[in-house]
Amino acid sequence: MKSNLIYSILNVFVSTIFPILIFPYISRVLGVEGIGSYNFYNQSITYLTLFSSFGINIYGVREIGKYKTDIIKRTQIAIELFMINFLNAIIFFTIIISFTINSSYSNDFYLIITLSITLLSNALSVEWYFVGMETQKYILIRSFIVKIISLFFIFLFVRSKEDLLTYVLIVILGLFIPSILNFIIFIKTISISTLNRLNLKQHLKFLFTIFLVEISFRYFGMVDTVILGIKEPKATVGYYSLSFSIFSIVCSFIRVSAVTMLPRASYYLKMNLMNEFGQLINNTIKFILFIGIPSSIGIFFWSDFIVLILGGESFKQSANILNYFSILVIITSLINMLVFQILYPLNQIKSIITSLFIGIIFNIFFNFLLIPLYSSKGVVISSIISHTLILLLLINSYKKLELSFFFSKEMIAYLYSGIILIITLIIFKNIFRINNIILQLIIGTISYLGALIIFKEQLFINQVLKWIKR
Repeated sequence: MKSNLIYSILNVFVSTIFPILIFPYISRVLGVEGIGSYNFYNQSITYLTLFSSFGINIYGVREIGKYKTDIIKRTQIAIELFMINFLNAIIFFTIIISFTINSSYSNDFYLIITLSITLLSNALSVEWYFVGMETQKYILIRSFIVKIISLFFIFLFVRSKEDLLTYVLIVILGLFIPSILNFIIFIKTISISTLNRLNLKQHLKFLFTIFLVEISFRYFGMVDTVILGIKEPKATVGYYSLSFSIFSIVCSFIRVSAVTMLPRASYYLKMNLMNEFGQLINNTIKFILFIGIPSSIGIFFWSDFIVLILGGESFKQSANILNYFSILVIITSLINMLVFQILYPLNQIKSIITSLFIGIIFNIFFNFLLIPLYSSKGVVISSIISHTLILLLLINSYKKLELSFFFSKEMIAYLYSGIILIITLIIFKNIFRINNIILQLIIGTISYLGALIIFKEQLFINQVLKWIKR
Protein backbone atom coordinates (compact mmCIF):
# COMPACT_ATOMS: atom_id res chain seq x y z
CA MET A 1 0.00 0.00 0.00
CA LYS A 2 2.84 2.36 0.90
CA SER A 3 4.52 2.03 -2.52
CA ASN A 4 1.23 2.61 -4.36
CA LEU A 5 0.65 5.73 -2.25
CA ILE A 6 4.09 7.05 -3.16
CA TYR A 7 3.47 6.33 -6.86
CA SER A 8 0.14 8.19 -6.64
CA ILE A 9 1.83 11.21 -5.07
CA LEU A 10 4.58 11.17 -7.72
CA ASN A 11 1.96 10.92 -10.47
CA VAL A 12 0.19 14.03 -9.18
CA PHE A 13 3.58 15.74 -8.88
CA VAL A 14 4.46 14.92 -12.52
CA SER A 15 1.05 16.17 -13.67
CA THR A 16 1.61 19.39 -11.71
CA ILE A 17 5.15 20.04 -12.93
CA PHE A 18 4.23 19.64 -16.64
CA PRO A 19 2.12 22.85 -16.85
CA ILE A 20 4.88 24.76 -15.04
CA LEU A 21 7.42 23.66 -17.66
CA ILE A 22 5.23 24.27 -20.72
CA PHE A 23 3.24 27.36 -19.83
CA PRO A 24 6.03 29.98 -19.98
CA TYR A 25 6.77 28.88 -23.56
CA ILE A 26 3.24 28.29 -24.81
CA SER A 27 1.86 31.54 -23.34
CA ARG A 28 4.46 33.56 -25.20
CA VAL A 29 4.00 31.69 -28.48
CA LEU A 30 0.19 31.52 -28.60
CA GLY A 31 -0.40 34.87 -26.91
CA VAL A 32 -3.25 35.99 -24.71
CA GLU A 33 -6.04 35.30 -27.23
CA GLY A 34 -4.67 31.88 -28.15
CA ILE A 35 -4.48 30.83 -24.50
CA GLY A 36 -7.96 32.29 -23.95
CA SER A 37 -9.46 30.32 -26.84
CA TYR A 38 -7.78 27.09 -25.75
CA ASN A 39 -8.89 27.38 -22.12
CA PHE A 40 -12.44 28.40 -23.02
CA TYR A 41 -13.01 25.36 -25.23
CA ASN A 42 -10.89 22.99 -23.16
CA GLN A 43 -12.74 23.78 -19.93
CA SER A 44 -16.08 23.33 -21.71
CA ILE A 45 -15.06 19.91 -23.07
CA THR A 46 -13.51 18.88 -19.75
CA TYR A 47 -16.77 19.59 -17.96
CA LEU A 48 -18.71 17.58 -20.54
CA THR A 49 -16.23 14.75 -19.96
CA LEU A 50 -17.42 14.65 -16.36
CA PHE A 51 -20.96 14.12 -17.64
CA SER A 52 -19.89 11.29 -19.96
CA SER A 53 -17.86 9.54 -17.23
CA PHE A 54 -20.93 9.81 -14.94
CA GLY A 55 -19.00 9.27 -11.68
CA ILE A 56 -17.25 6.11 -12.93
CA ASN A 57 -13.80 7.53 -12.13
CA ILE A 58 -14.65 7.38 -8.41
CA TYR A 59 -17.16 4.53 -8.29
CA GLY A 60 -15.04 2.28 -10.54
CA VAL A 61 -11.99 2.54 -8.28
CA ARG A 62 -14.00 1.40 -5.29
CA GLU A 63 -15.76 -1.48 -7.07
CA ILE A 64 -12.66 -2.83 -8.82
CA GLY A 65 -10.75 -2.58 -5.54
CA LYS A 66 -13.38 -4.77 -3.88
CA TYR A 67 -13.05 -7.58 -6.42
CA LYS A 68 -9.49 -7.27 -7.70
CA THR A 69 -8.75 -10.88 -6.67
CA ASP A 70 -11.98 -12.21 -8.24
CA ILE A 71 -11.38 -12.11 -11.99
CA ILE A 72 -14.95 -13.17 -12.89
CA LYS A 73 -16.68 -10.50 -10.81
CA ARG A 74 -14.01 -7.95 -11.71
CA THR A 75 -14.47 -8.61 -15.43
CA GLN A 76 -18.24 -8.26 -15.22
CA ILE A 77 -18.10 -4.95 -13.37
CA ALA A 78 -15.26 -3.56 -15.48
CA ILE A 79 -17.00 -4.24 -18.81
CA GLU A 80 -20.33 -2.88 -17.57
CA LEU A 81 -18.75 0.35 -16.35
CA PHE A 82 -16.69 0.69 -19.53
CA MET A 83 -19.83 0.30 -21.67
CA ILE A 84 -21.66 3.01 -19.72
CA ASN A 85 -18.70 5.37 -20.09
CA PHE A 86 -18.08 4.63 -23.77
CA LEU A 87 -21.74 4.95 -24.81
CA ASN A 88 -21.99 8.27 -22.96
CA ALA A 89 -18.81 9.48 -24.67
CA ILE A 90 -20.22 8.64 -28.13
CA ILE A 91 -23.48 10.45 -27.34
CA PHE A 92 -21.75 13.62 -26.08
CA PHE A 93 -19.25 13.58 -28.95
CA THR A 94 -22.14 13.48 -31.44
CA ILE A 95 -23.94 16.30 -29.61
CA ILE A 96 -20.81 18.49 -29.72
CA ILE A 97 -20.36 17.95 -33.47
CA SER A 98 -24.00 18.81 -34.14
CA PHE A 99 -23.93 21.88 -31.89
CA THR A 100 -20.67 23.21 -33.37
CA ILE A 101 -21.88 22.93 -36.96
CA ASN A 102 -25.09 24.80 -36.19
CA SER A 103 -23.74 27.54 -33.92
CA SER A 104 -21.62 30.68 -34.00
CA TYR A 105 -18.64 28.57 -32.92
CA SER A 106 -18.43 26.84 -36.32
CA ASN A 107 -15.36 28.96 -37.17
CA ASP A 108 -13.46 26.98 -34.55
CA PHE A 109 -14.88 23.63 -35.72
CA TYR A 110 -11.55 21.79 -36.02
CA LEU A 111 -10.31 23.12 -32.70
CA ILE A 112 -13.49 22.03 -30.88
CA ILE A 113 -13.67 18.59 -32.50
CA THR A 114 -10.00 17.90 -31.79
CA LEU A 115 -10.51 18.77 -28.13
CA SER A 116 -13.68 16.65 -28.08
CA ILE A 117 -11.59 13.52 -28.70
CA THR A 118 -10.87 13.85 -24.96
CA LEU A 119 -14.31 12.30 -24.38
CA LEU A 120 -13.34 9.11 -26.24
CA SER A 121 -9.84 9.12 -24.77
CA ASN A 122 -11.21 9.28 -21.24
CA ALA A 123 -13.52 6.32 -21.89
CA LEU A 124 -10.79 4.16 -23.47
CA SER A 125 -8.16 4.93 -20.83
CA VAL A 126 -10.14 3.06 -18.08
CA GLU A 127 -7.73 4.63 -15.59
CA TRP A 128 -10.17 3.91 -12.77
CA TYR A 129 -9.56 0.20 -13.43
CA PHE A 130 -5.78 0.48 -12.98
CA VAL A 131 -6.15 2.59 -9.84
CA GLY A 132 -8.58 0.03 -8.43
CA MET A 133 -6.07 -2.73 -9.23
CA GLU A 134 -3.40 -0.67 -7.44
CA THR A 135 -1.07 -0.48 -10.43
CA GLN A 136 -0.12 3.14 -9.85
CA LYS A 137 3.46 2.44 -10.90
CA TYR A 138 2.33 1.75 -14.46
CA ILE A 139 0.25 4.96 -14.50
CA LEU A 140 3.22 6.99 -13.23
CA ILE A 141 5.69 5.61 -15.80
CA ARG A 142 3.24 6.03 -18.68
CA SER A 143 2.34 9.56 -17.60
CA PHE A 144 5.98 10.59 -17.31
CA ILE A 145 7.03 9.18 -20.71
CA VAL A 146 4.04 10.65 -22.55
CA LYS A 147 4.52 14.09 -21.03
CA ILE A 148 8.21 14.15 -21.95
CA ILE A 149 7.42 13.19 -25.57
CA SER A 150 4.58 15.74 -25.75
CA LEU A 151 6.90 18.40 -24.37
CA PHE A 152 9.44 17.66 -27.11
CA PHE A 153 6.88 17.88 -29.92
CA ILE A 154 5.39 21.11 -28.54
CA PHE A 155 8.78 22.82 -28.55
CA LEU A 156 9.46 21.41 -32.03
CA PHE A 157 6.21 22.21 -33.86
CA VAL A 158 4.47 25.03 -31.96
CA ARG A 159 6.25 28.22 -33.01
CA SER A 160 3.60 30.93 -33.58
CA LYS A 161 0.03 32.03 -32.84
CA GLU A 162 -1.12 30.14 -35.95
CA ASP A 163 -0.02 26.85 -34.35
CA LEU A 164 -2.88 26.71 -31.82
CA LEU A 165 -4.50 23.74 -33.56
CA THR A 166 -1.11 21.98 -33.74
CA TYR A 167 -0.67 22.49 -30.00
CA VAL A 168 -4.13 21.09 -29.29
CA LEU A 169 -3.47 18.10 -31.58
CA ILE A 170 -0.23 17.25 -29.75
CA VAL A 171 -1.95 17.52 -26.37
CA ILE A 172 -4.85 15.31 -27.48
CA LEU A 173 -2.57 12.69 -29.07
CA GLY A 174 -0.67 12.67 -25.79
CA LEU A 175 -3.93 11.57 -24.16
CA PHE A 176 -5.38 9.35 -26.90
CA ILE A 177 -2.38 7.12 -27.68
CA PRO A 178 -1.83 6.11 -24.02
CA SER A 179 -5.57 5.47 -23.76
CA ILE A 180 -5.35 2.94 -26.59
CA LEU A 181 -2.42 1.25 -24.83
CA ASN A 182 -4.37 1.25 -21.57
CA PHE A 183 -7.33 -0.37 -23.26
CA ILE A 184 -5.18 -3.13 -24.79
CA ILE A 185 -3.68 -3.94 -21.38
CA PHE A 186 -7.15 -3.71 -19.83
CA ILE A 187 -8.51 -6.37 -22.21
CA LYS A 188 -5.56 -8.65 -21.42
CA THR A 189 -6.13 -8.48 -17.65
CA ILE A 190 -9.79 -9.49 -17.69
CA SER A 191 -11.55 -12.70 -18.76
CA ILE A 192 -13.99 -11.95 -21.57
CA SER A 193 -14.96 -15.64 -21.79
CA THR A 194 -16.52 -15.49 -18.30
CA LEU A 195 -18.69 -12.50 -19.14
CA ASN A 196 -22.40 -12.89 -18.44
CA ARG A 197 -25.30 -10.79 -19.67
CA LEU A 198 -24.60 -7.12 -19.05
CA ASN A 199 -26.65 -5.42 -16.36
CA LEU A 200 -25.92 -1.71 -16.62
CA LYS A 201 -28.93 -0.59 -14.59
CA GLN A 202 -27.59 -1.98 -11.32
CA HIS A 203 -24.83 0.65 -11.28
CA LEU A 204 -26.88 3.71 -12.23
CA LYS A 205 -28.23 4.55 -8.77
CA PHE A 206 -24.76 4.56 -7.17
CA LEU A 207 -23.21 6.30 -10.15
CA PHE A 208 -25.80 9.07 -10.10
CA THR A 209 -25.05 9.87 -6.44
CA ILE A 210 -21.29 10.03 -7.02
CA PHE A 211 -21.86 11.92 -10.27
CA LEU A 212 -23.75 14.68 -8.44
CA VAL A 213 -20.85 15.11 -6.02
CA GLU A 214 -18.21 15.14 -8.75
CA ILE A 215 -20.07 17.40 -11.16
CA SER A 216 -20.84 19.90 -8.38
CA PHE A 217 -17.30 19.89 -7.02
CA ARG A 218 -15.71 20.29 -10.44
CA TYR A 219 -18.05 23.10 -11.49
CA PHE A 220 -15.67 25.68 -10.07
CA GLY A 221 -12.82 26.55 -12.40
CA MET A 222 -14.66 25.10 -15.40
CA VAL A 223 -18.14 26.53 -15.85
CA ASP A 224 -17.19 29.92 -14.42
CA THR A 225 -14.45 30.09 -17.08
CA VAL A 226 -17.06 29.30 -19.73
CA ILE A 227 -19.36 32.04 -18.38
CA LEU A 228 -16.46 34.50 -18.54
CA GLY A 229 -15.77 33.44 -22.14
CA ILE A 230 -19.38 34.06 -23.10
CA LYS A 231 -19.50 37.50 -21.50
CA GLU A 232 -15.97 38.77 -22.24
CA PRO A 233 -13.37 38.68 -25.09
CA LYS A 234 -11.00 35.69 -25.40
CA ALA A 235 -8.07 37.86 -24.25
CA THR A 236 -9.80 38.37 -20.89
CA VAL A 237 -10.19 34.59 -20.56
CA GLY A 238 -6.47 34.31 -21.31
CA TYR A 239 -5.51 36.64 -18.44
CA TYR A 240 -7.85 34.80 -16.11
CA SER A 241 -6.64 31.36 -17.27
CA LEU A 242 -3.01 32.07 -16.37
CA SER A 243 -3.88 33.23 -12.86
CA PHE A 244 -6.23 30.27 -12.36
CA SER A 245 -3.56 27.83 -13.60
CA ILE A 246 -1.05 29.19 -11.08
CA PHE A 247 -3.65 28.96 -8.32
CA SER A 248 -4.47 25.34 -9.31
CA ILE A 249 -0.79 24.35 -9.30
CA VAL A 250 -0.29 25.72 -5.77
CA CYS A 251 -3.42 23.93 -4.52
CA SER A 252 -2.26 20.68 -6.14
CA PHE A 253 0.95 20.76 -4.13
CA ILE A 254 -1.02 21.26 -0.92
CA ARG A 255 -3.26 18.29 -1.76
CA VAL A 256 -0.28 16.10 -2.63
CA SER A 257 1.03 16.69 0.90
CA ALA A 258 -2.33 16.04 2.56
CA VAL A 259 -3.04 12.83 0.61
CA THR A 260 -0.48 10.91 2.70
CA MET A 261 -2.96 10.97 5.59
CA LEU A 262 -5.87 9.48 3.62
CA PRO A 263 -5.13 5.74 4.17
CA ARG A 264 -4.87 6.21 7.94
CA ALA A 265 -8.19 8.10 7.95
CA SER A 266 -9.86 5.21 6.10
CA TYR A 267 -8.45 2.74 8.61
CA TYR A 268 -9.82 4.69 11.59
CA LEU A 269 -13.27 4.88 9.99
CA LYS A 270 -13.28 1.17 9.23
CA MET A 271 -12.35 0.36 12.85
CA ASN A 272 -14.82 2.99 14.18
CA LEU A 273 -12.01 4.81 16.00
CA MET A 274 -13.71 8.19 15.79
CA ASN A 275 -11.51 9.99 18.33
CA GLU A 276 -8.36 8.97 16.45
CA PHE A 277 -10.05 9.86 13.17
CA GLY A 278 -10.95 13.30 14.50
CA GLN A 279 -7.42 13.91 15.74
CA LEU A 280 -6.03 12.93 12.35
CA ILE A 281 -8.37 15.39 10.65
CA ASN A 282 -7.25 18.02 13.15
CA ASN A 283 -3.65 17.34 12.11
CA THR A 284 -4.60 17.45 8.43
CA ILE A 285 -6.12 20.91 8.87
CA LYS A 286 -2.94 22.07 10.58
CA PHE A 287 -0.90 20.69 7.72
CA ILE A 288 -3.05 22.57 5.19
CA LEU A 289 -2.50 25.76 7.21
CA PHE A 290 1.23 25.05 7.47
CA ILE A 291 1.56 24.91 3.67
CA GLY A 292 -1.40 27.10 2.68
CA ILE A 293 -0.74 30.24 4.73
CA PRO A 294 2.77 30.96 3.37
CA SER A 295 1.65 29.89 -0.14
CA SER A 296 -1.27 32.32 -0.04
CA ILE A 297 0.94 35.15 1.24
CA GLY A 298 3.62 34.34 -1.34
CA ILE A 299 1.12 34.46 -4.21
CA PHE A 300 -0.10 37.86 -3.05
CA PHE A 301 3.34 39.43 -2.54
CA TRP A 302 5.06 37.94 -5.58
CA SER A 303 2.18 37.81 -8.09
CA ASP A 304 3.97 40.17 -10.50
CA PHE A 305 7.13 38.06 -10.46
CA ILE A 306 5.25 34.75 -10.83
CA VAL A 307 3.20 36.02 -13.78
CA LEU A 308 6.30 37.49 -15.45
CA ILE A 309 8.15 34.18 -15.24
CA LEU A 310 5.26 31.98 -16.38
CA GLY A 311 3.44 34.25 -18.82
CA GLY A 312 5.73 37.09 -19.79
CA GLU A 313 5.03 40.80 -20.22
CA SER A 314 1.90 40.23 -22.30
CA PHE A 315 0.13 38.67 -19.26
CA LYS A 316 0.75 41.59 -16.87
CA GLN A 317 -2.96 41.93 -16.15
CA SER A 318 -3.01 38.40 -14.71
CA ALA A 319 -1.02 39.53 -11.65
CA ASN A 320 -3.87 41.58 -10.21
CA ILE A 321 -6.29 38.67 -10.74
CA LEU A 322 -3.81 36.32 -9.03
CA ASN A 323 -3.85 38.55 -5.94
CA TYR A 324 -7.54 37.75 -5.47
CA PHE A 325 -6.88 34.03 -5.94
CA SER A 326 -4.48 34.06 -2.98
CA ILE A 327 -7.52 34.30 -0.68
CA LEU A 328 -8.91 31.03 -2.05
CA VAL A 329 -5.87 28.79 -1.48
CA ILE A 330 -6.71 27.72 2.09
CA ILE A 331 -10.48 27.84 1.61
CA THR A 332 -10.52 25.45 -1.37
CA SER A 333 -7.99 23.10 0.26
CA LEU A 334 -10.17 22.78 3.35
CA ILE A 335 -13.26 22.17 1.19
CA ASN A 336 -11.41 19.44 -0.72
CA MET A 337 -10.45 17.75 2.55
CA LEU A 338 -13.96 17.99 4.01
CA VAL A 339 -15.60 16.54 0.90
CA PHE A 340 -13.26 13.69 -0.04
CA GLN A 341 -11.52 12.86 3.22
CA ILE A 342 -14.35 13.21 5.72
CA LEU A 343 -17.94 13.57 4.51
CA TYR A 344 -17.78 11.28 1.48
CA PRO A 345 -16.18 8.35 3.37
CA LEU A 346 -18.79 8.90 6.10
CA ASN A 347 -21.53 8.71 3.44
CA GLN A 348 -22.69 12.28 4.13
CA ILE A 349 -23.61 12.66 0.44
CA LYS A 350 -26.68 14.79 1.05
CA SER A 351 -24.68 17.36 3.03
CA ILE A 352 -22.03 17.55 0.30
CA ILE A 353 -24.49 17.95 -2.56
CA THR A 354 -26.64 20.48 -0.68
CA SER A 355 -23.62 22.63 0.24
CA LEU A 356 -22.11 22.52 -3.25
CA PHE A 357 -25.46 23.17 -4.95
CA ILE A 358 -26.13 26.26 -2.82
CA GLY A 359 -22.59 27.47 -3.55
CA ILE A 360 -23.07 26.98 -7.29
CA ILE A 361 -26.33 28.95 -7.28
CA PHE A 362 -24.61 31.83 -5.49
CA ASN A 363 -21.63 31.57 -7.86
CA ILE A 364 -23.78 31.78 -10.98
CA PHE A 365 -25.73 34.73 -9.57
CA PHE A 366 -22.61 36.69 -8.60
CA ASN A 367 -20.84 35.82 -11.87
CA PHE A 368 -23.59 37.40 -13.95
CA LEU A 369 -23.76 40.32 -11.50
CA LEU A 370 -20.01 41.00 -11.14
CA ILE A 371 -18.48 40.09 -14.54
CA PRO A 372 -20.06 43.12 -16.29
CA LEU A 373 -18.69 45.34 -13.49
CA TYR A 374 -15.26 43.84 -12.79
CA SER A 375 -14.59 41.49 -15.74
CA SER A 376 -12.31 38.56 -14.77
CA LYS A 377 -11.87 39.88 -11.22
CA GLY A 378 -15.62 39.44 -10.81
CA VAL A 379 -15.22 35.69 -11.39
CA VAL A 380 -12.68 35.42 -8.57
CA ILE A 381 -14.74 37.57 -6.20
CA SER A 382 -17.74 35.38 -6.97
CA SER A 383 -15.64 32.27 -6.22
CA ILE A 384 -14.48 33.72 -2.90
CA ILE A 385 -18.07 34.39 -1.82
CA SER A 386 -19.43 31.02 -2.94
CA HIS A 387 -16.48 28.96 -1.62
CA THR A 388 -16.67 30.68 1.77
CA LEU A 389 -20.36 29.83 1.94
CA ILE A 390 -19.65 26.19 0.95
CA LEU A 391 -16.94 25.88 3.60
CA LEU A 392 -19.27 27.19 6.32
CA LEU A 393 -22.04 24.82 5.26
CA LEU A 394 -19.68 21.81 5.20
CA ILE A 395 -18.25 22.70 8.62
CA ASN A 396 -21.80 22.89 9.94
CA SER A 397 -22.44 19.39 8.56
CA TYR A 398 -19.25 18.11 10.17
CA LYS A 399 -20.14 19.61 13.56
CA LYS A 400 -23.14 17.27 13.67
CA LEU A 401 -20.61 14.43 14.07
CA GLU A 402 -19.76 15.88 17.53
CA LEU A 403 -16.02 16.02 16.95
CA SER A 404 -15.34 19.16 18.94
CA PHE A 405 -11.63 19.17 18.14
CA PHE A 406 -12.22 20.07 14.48
CA PHE A 407 -10.67 23.42 15.32
CA SER A 408 -8.22 23.89 18.17
CA LYS A 409 -6.34 26.75 19.79
CA GLU A 410 -3.09 25.33 18.37
CA MET A 411 -4.14 26.56 14.91
CA ILE A 412 -3.85 30.16 16.08
CA ALA A 413 -0.08 29.63 15.97
CA TYR A 414 -0.27 29.36 12.18
CA LEU A 415 -2.34 32.52 11.91
CA TYR A 416 0.09 34.46 14.11
CA SER A 417 3.04 33.07 12.14
CA GLY A 418 1.36 34.19 8.92
CA ILE A 419 0.91 37.70 10.30
CA ILE A 420 4.59 37.79 11.28
CA LEU A 421 5.51 36.65 7.75
CA ILE A 422 3.44 39.48 6.24
CA ILE A 423 4.98 42.10 8.54
CA THR A 424 8.49 40.79 7.80
CA LEU A 425 7.98 40.97 4.03
CA ILE A 426 6.49 44.48 4.24
CA ILE A 427 9.42 45.71 6.35
CA PHE A 428 12.13 44.23 4.13
CA LYS A 429 10.36 45.12 0.88
CA ASN A 430 9.10 48.63 1.62
CA ILE A 431 11.38 49.95 4.37
CA PHE A 432 14.74 48.29 3.65
CA ARG A 433 13.97 48.22 -0.11
CA ILE A 434 15.17 44.62 -0.53
CA ASN A 435 13.70 43.70 -3.92
CA ASN A 436 15.63 40.48 -4.53
CA ILE A 437 12.96 37.75 -4.64
CA ILE A 438 15.33 34.96 -3.54
CA LEU A 439 16.44 36.97 -0.51
CA GLN A 440 12.83 37.81 0.34
CA LEU A 441 11.94 34.12 0.09
CA ILE A 442 14.77 33.10 2.44
CA ILE A 443 13.94 35.83 4.97
CA GLY A 444 10.22 35.02 4.78
CA THR A 445 10.81 31.29 5.32
CA ILE A 446 13.05 31.91 8.33
CA SER A 447 10.53 34.29 9.90
CA TYR A 448 7.59 31.91 9.37
CA LEU A 449 9.33 28.79 10.68
CA GLY A 450 10.91 30.80 13.49
CA ALA A 451 7.51 32.07 14.57
CA LEU A 452 6.11 28.52 14.63
CA ILE A 453 9.01 27.39 16.81
CA ILE A 454 8.46 30.30 19.18
CA PHE A 455 4.77 29.38 19.44
CA LYS A 456 5.89 25.77 20.12
CA GLU A 457 3.79 24.41 17.27
CA GLN A 458 5.10 21.13 15.83
CA LEU A 459 5.94 21.05 12.13
CA PHE A 460 3.65 18.43 10.64
CA ILE A 461 5.82 17.62 7.70
CA ASN A 462 8.02 15.64 10.11
CA GLN A 463 5.01 13.57 11.14
CA VAL A 464 4.15 12.80 7.52
CA LEU A 465 7.71 11.78 6.68
CA LYS A 466 7.85 9.49 9.73
CA TRP A 467 4.55 7.88 8.73
CA ILE A 468 5.78 7.20 5.16
CA LYS A 469 8.92 5.53 6.52
CA ARG A 470 6.90 3.07 8.63
